[in-house]
Amino acid sequence: MPHLPQVSREVRLAVATGGLPEPDHFVVAEVPVPAPGEGQVLVRNRFFHVFAALRTLIGGSVRDAPFPPLRPGDTLFGAAVGEVVSAPADSGVRPGDLVSHWLGWREYAVVPEGGFTPLGDALPDPAAHLSQGGSGSTGSATWTGCASSASCCRSG
Repeated sequence: MPHLPQVSREVRLAVATGGLPEPDHFVVAEVPVPAPGEGQVLVRNRFFHVFAALRTLIGGSVRDAPFPPLRPGDTLFGAAVGEVVSAPADSGVRPGDLVSHWLGWREYAVVPEGGFTPLGDALPDPAAHLSQGGSGSTGSATWTGCASSASCCRSG
């Protein structure tokens, strides 16, 4: 594993809010860089998605929501694109590969095998994978649609 910093940062909910979130409702916490265990991949996040439902989760969630509510002290989560730092030999990815996963809002994430999607180089900008939730294929379809539509409007 390459030399890593001792400390990582993650954004946590400081206080629950019933209204619109404000900067003082969050804290950037310094934590030790997580160590991956067997069957886990260490990823350094490069981009993360601010998804609309996060507002609901910060406010305490709603009944039957597909995600758990966030409580004060919890690290926020959401779609992210990151670079693999270390991975088991049989994981299908290697250091330097880009992957998408749902452990955003933190600098480093330990993601279980099967909890990420390798991204390859289908899109010219890795952040484009985050459109429509960061599933990889949705972002790719969105980018392709935009690029195809734009080609009809370019001169030459």
